[in-house]
Amino acid sequence: MLRLMASLPRAHPPGSTFLYNSGDSYLLGAALTRAVGRPLADYMSEKVWQPAGMECDAFYTLESEGGQEIGGSRAGMVLRDFGRFALFVLNDGAIGKTRVLPEGWVQAAATPAFALANPAAPDITHYGYSWWLGDGVMAALGHAGQRIDIFRDEGLIVVTLAAFPQPPYAPAGDHHRRAEVVAFTRAVRAAL
Repeated sequence: MLRLMASLPRAHPPGSTFLYNSGDSYLLGAALTRAVGRPLADYMSEKVWQPAGMECDAFYTLESEGGQEIGGSRAGMVLRDFGRFALFVLNDGAIGKTRVLPEGWVQAAATPAFALANPAAPDITHYGYSWWLGDGVMAALGHAGQRIDIFRDEGLIVVTLAAFPQPPYAPAGDHHRRAEVVAFTRAVRAAL
């Protein structure tokens, strides 16, 4: 996969154009793997997973047998651990009194880098450091409706597990499930 991506021409100068691309996240994961000299899962387990008291082991899918983990996609974890990860972000990248991320990194990640012409969800207007951003929300939007919403000002986390039908399997006239999730999340936020 890395050889394939290295063979592709650059489409735009870095930082000039937004295009959501899982390949970019894959490259970030590969760069981190190379920088720390071990698999992403091992590094994540030591730095975040074990200190945060996660309930279950998580995993990354590999791009090939014995190959690179697919960073930014296909990580497997249970519902409560999604919430614990969101709490880690809500707590500014600290676990208890131990700082894992540099102070201010979460704020930088929550700062819009690009306005979105075609939002991925009805409440998302911008993109930051690998986070979808909207009216007071940092969101991780996953496949088939998986979602973590972090409302830092309110101290609120909403985790949605889903398995929305994907084309071509979505029935004709299928309603917009993402809009339902957003409406539910807005109602929870408003109830505070």
